[in-house]
Amino acid sequence: MKRTRLLPLATSLAAMGITACGSSGSSGGGGPGKVVERIDIVVDANRDGIANPDDPADQDREDEWDATTGASFIANLDDDDSNGVRDADDDIVNSPADFWDFARIRVSGWENVAEGSRGVVRIDQEAAESIRIYKFAVGQPAELVLGSQGACDAPQTCSYSLEYQLSFEETRDGVEFGIEARRFRGQPLPSLEVPAGGDVQAKKNAWDGFVNLSYEVHGPDNALLTTDANPDGMDRAKMRVAPWLMLGSMGIHDRMYSSSASPVFVEGNTAAAQAAGVAYTPYSVSINNPGGWPDIWTEDFFQTGYTSFPGEDGVQHGMRIFNARPWGRPPMQNPTAEQRLEYAPITYIMGNPEKSRPPGFLGPDQGAAEFYDPEHRGYGHTQDSHGNHDLVPPFDGYPLGRIIHGNKTYAETAAFYDSQQVQGPGIVLDTTWLAVEHVDEFFHYVPANTARGWKLLVASPSLMTSMLEDLKAQGQGSAVLHVGKGSNFQKTVDQCLSSPDLTTWAQQSEVKIMGHVDTMKQETGLTDADIIYIPTWFEDLAQEEKVAWNVGMVNMRMLANTADIAKPFGPLINNVDPLEQYILDELGTAKNQLGSDGQGLKVHFTDDWYYHEALGEVHCGTNESAPTVTQLWWESGK
Repeated sequence: MKRTRLLPLATSLAAMGITACGSSGSSGGGGPGKVVERIDIVVDANRDGIANPDDPADQDREDEWDATTGASFIANLDDDDSNGVRDADDDIVNSPADFWDFARIRVSGWENVAEGSRGVVRIDQEAAESIRIYKFAVGQPAELVLGSQGACDAPQTCSYSLEYQLSFEETRDGVEFGIEARRFRGQPLPSLEVPAGGDVQAKKNAWDGFVNLSYEVHGPDNALLTTDANPDGMDRAKMRVAPWLMLGSMGIHDRMYSSSASPVFVEGNTAAAQAAGVAYTPYSVSINNPGGWPDIWTEDFFQTGYTSFPGEDGVQHGMRIFNARPWGRPPMQNPTAEQRLEYAPITYIMGNPEKSRPPGFLGPDQGAAEFYDPEHRGYGHTQDSHGNHDLVPPFDGYPLGRIIHGNKTYAETAAFYDSQQVQGPGIVLDTTWLAVEHVDEFFHYVPANTARGWKLLVASPSLMTSMLEDLKAQGQGSAVLHVGKGSNFQKTVDQCLSSPDLTTWAQQSEVKIMGHVDTMKQETGLTDADIIYIPTWFEDLAQEEKVAWNVGMVNMRMLANTADIAKPFGPLINNVDPLEQYILDELGTAKNQLGSDGQGLKVHFTDDWYYHEALGEVHCGTNESAPTVTQLWWESGK
């Protein structure tokens, strides 16, 4: 990752041809090289990675935010010194690498200011609990001077400062600061105290994600000084915390994850990952092995995301952020509250020092976050699993995609997604007709060489029915599906079509799914040409508890142009599985313009029967992450 965004104060100023902060003109009168008076706070308003006092693009609209101007900073939730503590959870700069995770703020020097004068930087109270601002000085440790201070692991261990008074020398020479956020907008913090009976969500949203900065200078007599450029004696700037961006099925993923529980599953994933050039190392199923975790549903217990701000020349600088599902799966009956916490996914992502278990993901450029209320840690519902929270790829009005999720997820999680603004408001679907209740059971997204750039895969009970009817009409009624997979699944084509349960469940599921398709068309502008149907029958485990009966191929994993799809185990007709062949024809050829070149996807079939019997498929059992995103979120103006 590029690390040349800014240099320490003296070096960076010299590189720009500036000998002292504020030594060439803007904001203060006089010509270049002749600053007489200057009241100036500078942020990277033009998004080139440098807070430059001599760039009008950083000065003229520094207190605004839209698609073309406005400075930002990130929630610094990785662990650059690998001590098991997120960098924003302490009040130090953790390493040289951590230095680059701070966006810069500069106060220009007033070269000829009267001795005894002092500058004052202030921030607004609404932002103070959620940010930390450090003073950077050459040859000295970074000093926390504004925002929240202390351990901040509870309300009583956190205080905050709203102003910092510069010394005379700092007022004369200028100062560089660095800013980080402790949380994303709408995210809970342990130090956010909510009065009894108070509104938790209102407290989280009390911070709108912006920091309002001001700078003023007082003379030796404490009188507020003014200039022609600042007749009220104050210069103002504004910054926005970067959002958390969900990484969906499409993107530049470089890592794939899964449990090692099923060797044939790992074998199939390995082939797909190698074809895509993506790193893949399954984790152990034992919680006591380093990096081990007993949950096989890798998509479900964490979600992958990214956050960034402009680096030099607009190149993104940021980090992966893994968000945890609130509830885990303790391997014991009636787990205690302590056991629920021990097996909550955040303890895998961040590590559990009490049990000598290292972080699963937390480290340099890899952060961790929870987007649910603290009291919900260890508890939840299947709709709070991340197979039920996905990202519709970019379309008109949503250049970074739009989050889609089921209708019964925790309200605070849905509110968090919406509060990020750039990928919301979310599309909400009723998934309560399913046993697992996840959107990935019937929708998936694949790249296409079309104006839209992608197409929607949809599980189709009616297509499955018609394919079976075609086989029967061809005299293949005795062909067997799911050979050797047990009496519930191993059936001839004739037996399938004569089963009143399977055909009834297919009709019921068709109605539900096509209703969701209509919603997608309304919300995204999709047309029939943007949709590819995948043959899928559903069975009902109980009333309104449906799961895929045949292997749910739509529940797949995309790795760039490589599709990792569940092997369908359909009937063999002349040694050809017609379900496999359908997938190869629809997804693996130029027929539907899929893939970045429109010539089709690289299709790999993975034996996921172990997962299918447990009510999931390839997407549920895998996950992926990316080192960056292609679209610059700040260009959305949101």
